[in-house]
Amino acid sequence: LASGDLRFRLDHDGLEIRDLDLDVDGANLICGGEDHLWLWPLAKKPVKKEWDTPFLKRLMGLRFVRPDEILAISETQVGRFDLKTEQWSAISELPAEVTAFSIDDKRQLLAIGYVDGTVEVRGCLEPAATLHAWQAHDGVRVSVVAFDHQALQLASGGGDGTLVIWSDFQ
Repeated sequence: LASGDLRFRLDHDGLEIRDLDLDVDGANLICGGEDHLWLWPLAKKPVKKEWDTPFLKRLMGLRFVRPDEILAISETQVGRFDLKTEQWSAISELPAEVTAFSIDDKRQLLAIGYVDGTVEVRGCLEPAATLHAWQAHDGVRVSVVAFDHQALQLASGGGDGTLVIWSDFQ
């Protein structure tokens, strides 16, 4: 088993971490869980910034969409957090419970799968607007969604045992 050098062991006071992302330069680490958002600048001695946010109670995931902006998705909402102003924006209630999601960094797209079998594509920078929606899995939960590496196709798998692949959703 290969090993690497341990750079840091960062403590979150025993709170569960549900997702994390590194910015494009690897200089900052963002973590989310329960009802907190943490930013760790990865300098020689990292010092965390922390925000309480009820929006993250049921966090599904988060990603840097710009160097100072985070996209977060919970089971029922999607929104952006500006690290400079420390404010949430573009928070949108989602139409059903989220069961899967995928983010395409290249085209700034967000695919969301729902408990009712629907799949949506939204823009990461304007997550309130649905660009496309399909009833993909006949009323059963979407288990997984994924963009191809070019973001020209989107695949989803569901509880009905089917795999669906879309193209032409620009």
